[in-house]
Amino acid sequence: MVLLWKPIPISLSASIRLILDILGAVIFFPAVTLYLLGMRALGPMFGPSSGLGARLYTGHRLITNGPYRIVRHPMYLGVICAGIGGLSIYRTWGMLFFAVVMFGLIIRAKTEETLLAQEFGREWEVYKLNVPGWIPRVVK
Repeated sequence: MVLLWKPIPISLSASIRLILDILGAVIFFPAVTLYLLGMRALGPMFGPSSGLGARLYTGHRLITNGPYRIVRHPMYLGVICAGIGGLSIYRTWGMLFFAVVMFGLIIRAKTEETLLAQEFGREWEVYKLNVPGWIPRVVK
């Protein structure tokens, strides 16, 4: 377990470390904010889990407001970007593990999309056509 907190053995100049720290902060803090805004938009429908499976709740509705207007998976995008930003700042084995593992959320997102398509049909299809999954559109 101690290994996870050890720095990755890479030699970087002070200027590169500073650039990585700044870049990491520029990525990490907005990513955490995106995650929190997504959680707020979901409200009582937010349910954390530790697996790749997905489920809908009784009375579940399709959320299309808040950050869900910009991307279909703002919370997952936030966690993935926070992992990348955190790795850039801390450069430890634990952050590397976290950053890599969080890409598994892409699989979970596909599972959720299947469920949402089954539950919401046409409403989901219209939403999916208008809102990108991962990368926000600059101009529509």
